[in-house]
Amino acid sequence: MIRIPYDINNYEKLINDGYYYVDRTNYIALLETLGAPYIFLVRPRRFGKSLFLSTLQHYYGIEHKDKFQQLFGKYYIGQHPTPLANSYLVLSLSFAGIQTDTTETTYQDFLRTVQFGVRALMSNFPEWFNADSIRQIAQLDSPTAVIQHLLQTIKTKAIPAKLYVLIDDYDLFAKELLAFDFSNFKNIASKNGFVRKFYEILKKGTHSGIIARMFITGVTPITLDSLTSGFNIASKLTTDVRFNELFGFTKEEVIAVLNGIGMPAEETPFALQELAFWYNGYLFNADASERIYNPDMILYFAKEYLANNKYPKDLLDTNIASDYRKIRNLFKINDKEAENLHLIQKLLSDGYTNAQLTREFNFERAWTSDDLVSLLFYQGILTIKDESLGEVIFEIPNAVIKQLYYQYLHQLTLEETKLSERQVSTTKKVLELARHNKSIS
Repeated sequence: MIRIPYDINNYEKLINDGYYYVDRTNYIALLETLGAPYIFLVRPRRFGKSLFLSTLQHYYGIEHKDKFQQLFGKYYIGQHPTPLANSYLVLSLSFAGIQTDTTETTYQDFLRTVQFGVRALMSNFPEWFNADSIRQIAQLDSPTAVIQHLLQTIKTKAIPAKLYVLIDDYDLFAKELLAFDFSNFKNIASKNGFVRKFYEILKKGTHSGIIARMFITGVTPITLDSLTSGFNIASKLTTDVRFNELFGFTKEEVIAVLNGIGMPAEETPFALQELAFWYNGYLFNADASERIYNPDMILYFAKEYLANNKYPKDLLDTNIASDYRKIRNLFKINDKEAENLHLIQKLLSDGYTNAQLTREFNFERAWTSDDLVSLLFYQGILTIKDESLGEVIFEIPNAVIKQLYYQYLHQLTLEETKLSERQVSTTKKVLELARHNKSIS
């Protein structure tokens, strides 16, 4: 039986502890061949982005050189290593968990995240960064100053290695601000906002040659597009057909997982049908050859099946539900919830909607329905069905997401009618709606 890596985002732990790993290391070589050192690529929540960034950290980090064979020997990149393996100082930052209650908490959490990442990097190399240099980080009062201190130290000490900057969940806190505090969002992304200043200093680091490579990922392109004047050097690969399967599982990979958990061969066809209904459907380029399964959902199913030797009672992972239940926040952006409600009604009645995909968001102009549809696509709440006459046809990817739409409408109905949950028992009806598209009577 395979060991299911549910919620394991650290590559070294995953490999050393014998968890099942679907090899994605071939993409490391592909990324290097692009001739684009600064990469920006977004995918929905719980699609394996953090694990991939951890993989990059262990592949490129100098401190992991002695463990290369142990960590990568069995996989594609271990058998086809590139000249850049284990040759960088890797600065790894994750902006998940930043508190957005006030402007001050947002700023302080952002600052602490940058300080933690820089201290962690410096601590790995005492031969280059002494204790005094590390202690100075805690005295600096801005994210820009922290990065500037790191860049200046590398330059002054003539450290031979260049920086590879990895940024995970770059937009997580900004997405919450966008929904709940639009004015604050515009402030931090404005010309003098601290987030824009942070990316400006990273850009200067690339110009000086100290920062050689960068990989930024998150859930939406909103924040980066708002910072274009400060950081306009990234190659955007979100809808690049070559990276459609970088995150997520293909059908063949799902079959391998089912075999690995000991599912009898006679059960597999039915299981595949069910899993496709609930978890499949994601397409990030209309020309891609295969739709992708949400990997977190598949691993949840596999974990539950392995533990009980039967299907989980609830095919909707509660962690996924809590993430995607924030769908309502997206419809509230700029106080447009009432205007946006018709979009949901169209999706649920027609099964699709047409829109131009917004690739760069600009909050200085009016917010359009195309912007909303595009935002739902980037978050995995819609996906590409096809393209027609210059427009993209979007649809709901699977039953999990459809069920969350119905729950959202149900909550709106309760608020409008001022009825309590106890007075309106709709759970079974919502499930019937999601599964069979039956109307609620």
